Amino acid sequence: MASNQHIDGLDLPAIFQLGLTSLTGVVSVLGNILIIIAVIKNKKLRTPTNLLVLNLGVADLLTGVWCIPLTASAIVGHHWIAGSTMCQLQGFLMFVLSSVSIHSITVTAINRYYRILRPKLYRKWITYRMTLIFLLLMWVTLVCAVVVARVSGIAEIFYRPPSSSCIFRFSPSSLGHAALSLTVVFGFLYPATTIVVCYFHVFRKIRHHNSQATTLRRQKSDSFSFRKTVAKSGNPRLQLRRMAREMKSKETVICNSIQEIQMENAEVNRRTTSESTTNTRPNIEKDERDQLFLETKANSAKRKQAFTSQTFQGTSGFTTTEEAKVSTDTNCVSESHLCQSRQALEGERQVKITSTLSGRPKIVNEINKVTSQQTSGLGPNVEEIRITRVLFAVLIGFVSCWVPITLLGLVTYTHLVPRLPNFIRFLSIWFVYLNSSLNVFIYGIMSKPFRNEFRNIIFCRR
Repeated sequence: MASNQHIDGLDLPAIFQLGLTSLTGVVSVLGNILIIIAVIKNKKLRTPTNLLVLNLGVADLLTGVWCIPLTASAIVGHHWIAGSTMCQLQGFLMFVLSSVSIHSITVTAINRYYRILRPKLYRKWITYRMTLIFLLLMWVTLVCAVVVARVSGIAEIFYRPPSSSCIFRFSPSSLGHAALSLTVVFGFLYPATTIVVCYFHVFRKIRHHNSQATTLRRQKSDSFSFRKTVAKSGNPRLQLRRMAREMKSKETVICNSIQEIQMENAEVNRRTTSESTTNTRPNIEKDERDQLFLETKANSAKRKQAFTSQTFQGTSGFTTTEEAKVSTDTNCVSESHLCQSRQALEGERQVKITSTLSGRPKIVNEINKVTSQQTSGLGPNVEEIRITRVLFAVLIGFVSCWVPITLLGLVTYTHLVPRLPNFIRFLSIWFVYLNSSLNVFIYGIMSKPFRNEFRNIIFCRR
């Protein structure tokens, strides 16, 4: 039954408590109305995931409309002034709404698990209609369970002055302890385990997906130099033509070098022939002339080979087979060893080009596979990853706000601390109310679709 006992010994001024409670209630009501209107108004937001967001908004709105004003009235009057029926209703709603929030966040974690890791099953089973039916069954089950517990005497609702609110508590009987144990298991341990396991696998999959995408992008950039090519020429074909022109210019340089070497050889042959016919150098014998001629030819061959290797060394990149071909037959005029050297270098280059181009379809197929999974909805695309992060932030906010009252209940139940300051009890219930006003800020900051829809609603845009 409601008590008329006054709140005494408050460490925090009553005006400060009233200000915190009233501000939280106003933000909770306005923010959750904004969320509900955004989901109902925008057809693009009517998804199974956002239906869970809508369910959380309804629970938080009822908290702001019903529970917070009754607590504020108790702070103003320094005792419960709303009557016994309203006390029972507040305690009933607070327990039901908190249970709905916990199970909604659990279902959200399961939703994210199937959307990221089991997309085919998600499309088949987790539809808008199935999610709506499940949420309605959850509300009916929790309401019936709390009503049965209260009517049968397993649980009781009473006013607690330090928190300025009526709370739901199980009786100290054997049935009360059994009901408390079931509530701890199915209302705390099972949801907490499910949430941790689901989000662990979800974020591991997201991390693997991001790592795979980064590797493919790096592979694509290293193998084909797409970004560098487009940045320089704006078109990969223009870059290939530029490389072909560079090859032709180098071939021209080689041809000029060959002509110079041939002229040098002709001059040596002419001098040798002239000396043998005119006998200008009678002291030079035939074997000495042959040795001089061979040395001159050897030096000329070395110069040709060095110049050719230096010209082809360092030529990198890839091009097509037709553009990389050079007219070796016309350039290799008289020196057979130079022709063989150039043909060997060209063959080695063609092998390199062929191997590079043969690896291209494999990499492109991998990239196209990841892209097709994202566009077809069978993979964790960027938008789904953002939604998962938003919902995970909602989970973090929920846990942070419910930790104080959970620790307080554990300390009270085990009698670890004989007496706690009253302002700690008030802050514990205020954090629960604060949770009902956090989600609108999380959606507005982290979700672009919700942020845009909030602007349209506030500024009366269509």
